[in-house]
Amino acid sequence: MRTARRPIVLALPGLLLAALVVVLVVVGVSPDSSPSLTVRQLNAYQAAITPALRDGGATVQEGMKPAISDLVAQHIVPPQEMIREARGWVASLQENRKTVAAVRAPAALKQAQELFLTALDHYIEAARDFGNAAGDASTRQQWLQKVYAAGTAGDETYDQASAILQKWRHTLGLPSSPDFPGGG
Repeated sequence: MRTARRPIVLALPGLLLAALVVVLVVVGVSPDSSPSLTVRQLNAYQAAITPALRDGGATVQEGMKPAISDLVAQHIVPPQEMIREARGWVASLQENRKTVAAVRAPAALKQAQELFLTALDHYIEAARDFGNAAGDASTRQQWLQKVYAAGTAGDETYDQASAILQKWRHTLGLPSSPDFPGGG
């Protein structure tokens, strides 16, 4: 009798483990599964962050990039005016960042949220560095190198965040969004 019970006792931990795995799969919790996301959640998140990101993008594309060209080659705008503009860009980008940070991202989009915030941090850094470049001609080239590095890091990080959103759009059967360029 004792030998007949032994295989059952030995098999019991394996059966319990198998039952636990089945329960976890049925409930939707598995170690390698990513969080789920619905079209409604994705659209709500995008609608909440897009205005601030669009405004931040306009600051970078229509304000900072042309001003760099002016500072380096054209010299149309006086340096003191550029310093004032840079302060305005910093304030605007900080407000954009605050708005994006206040949006509650679904679990599946937490990484994208962090990347968008990091991109905005890079752009804020670039705007501050631009103000320094405009203010001190003797160290202008060193500051401009920092501006370029921070701006490039911002662009690359923004593209990574956009790629996450675009991936989810495609996973959910939606077309790519023009609001998140660089992400595929």
